[in-house]
Amino acid sequence: MRYTIEQLDAMEGHSFENAVADLLFHNGYRDVKVTQGSGDYGIDILARRKNVKYAIQCKRYKGKVSVKAVQEAGLGADFYHCDAAAVITNSEFTKPAENLAKTTGVRLWGRPFLKELIDNYDEEYDKLDPASAMALVSEKKIHYQPASQNKPSKTQPVSQKAKQNKKKTTASSSSTSGSIAAVIILIIIIILWKIIFS
Repeated sequence: MRYTIEQLDAMEGHSFENAVADLLFHNGYRDVKVTQGSGDYGIDILARRKNVKYAIQCKRYKGKVSVKAVQEAGLGADFYHCDAAAVITNSEFTKPAENLAKTTGVRLWGRPFLKELIDNYDEEYDKLDPASAMALVSEKKIHYQPASQNKPSKTQPVSQKAKQNKKKTTASSSSTSGSIAAVIILIIIIILWKIIFS
């Protein structure tokens, strides 16, 4: 669904995480997954963009997000074997958080980034969902054939070639038999000619 920044501001923590996951998906992120909550090692969402796997901590705050969130995101990314860590918030970050992020490479996605996700929300990405794709197939909105029907039979050319060879062999045999019979008849005629006129 589409959101407003005000709606995100009013959400409780877990609802905010689900909303952010939905926003990421509809902005081209793939394999988007909300973690279990307790025991998540500071990571709320796992997602992939192109070849980069992200570990993301969500912070729905009224105040500024502290350096602790940056520390947790960095450690959580290591635990989940991700390529990058990020903290996303509807608010802003403290100066120490920004300084640590610059040093550690943790991405800080603040309120402006969240607004960009809302503005760029694209429902076309729903078509890439496997369940939606199969629904389109069942409704016959796209043409689909099983792979076995699309592939040409490997045995068909061989069978046709065998039939052609058989025809050639039969024709060749008939031609040879006819030649031998003609020669025999010619020999008989010559013998009879000699007998009659000798």
